[in-house]
Parts: sequence; C-alpha cells; structure tokens
Amino acid sequence: MEFVCDSEWTYFQPTNSCYKMGHNKNFNDANTDCMSQGANLASIHSAAESAFLVDFSKSGLTADATEVYIGLTNPGPPCTTYSWTDGTPFDYQNFAVINTCANGECTRMFPDQTVTMPTPAIGSWIGLTCSVPLRGYICKKSAQSI
Repeated sequence: MEFVCDSEWTYFQPTNSCYKMGHNKNFNDANTDCMSQGANLASIHSAAESAFLVDFSKSGLTADATEVYIGLTNPGPPCTTYSWTDGTPFDYQNFAVINTCANGECTRMFPDQTVTMPTPAIGSWIGLTCSVPLRGYICKKSAQSI
C-alpha cells in the first residue's frame, strides 16, 4: 500500500502521517488552524518522530523565539495528566525539566539552539502559557492510502 499527503504537507513513513508548519499563532489559534485542515497539533510518539520534527521545523536561527507548539497539554499543576490534542496516548516524552507543567498548560519544542537559552537541548519540550504566540507550530494528520 502506498500513502500520500496533500500538497504543502510532508510525509513521514514510520508514522504514515503528514506534517505542515504554521506560523505566528498562540496555541489555541494554532490548534484551530490545524483542525480547519483536517489535522491536529502534532503528537509525538517516538524518538524517531521527534528527530524528524526537529529537522522539519528547524529555522536555522540562533535568536530567541524559535520554538514551536506541539499538541501536548496539561491542565495542572499538579503535573499528572498530560494529553495530546489528537487523543492519542501519551506514550513518549522529551521534557527539558521534570515539572514542566508548572510553567504553563501547553507545550513548546525547541528545534533550534537559542542564544539566551543554551539549555534546553535541541528537541526538548517545556511548558508555556497557551496565550503566547510562537514562531511556529506543527500540524499532523494521517496520510491517505492510494
């Protein structure tokens, strides 16, 4: 069986999913944009998918504000219930700090190394208040079989 994505979407075979970058929105507006395209903010379920998304969303900049939203939320604290906006299981994590939800209820990923934040490591996640607009966000949807 062969899988394809709509134009402007990028296929990743290990997940049979399609990905697209959006730009300059807060979490809720980013999620609404993804949903309007039949997608959700990206859920990440393996180190391989995480590495793909780091390369996919990398800006090449070393300035601040290069991070992107992914679809992970937590209503906490307490930090006990993480969930993906697409409803898939929370079975992989790459947090830069243990108690990340104390920083907010939405999650950003760092695809680039920044000047003022030499840590977290590239690809790691940190919580953030959902109202903050970020450089980008990643939408994800299932590929179509042909």
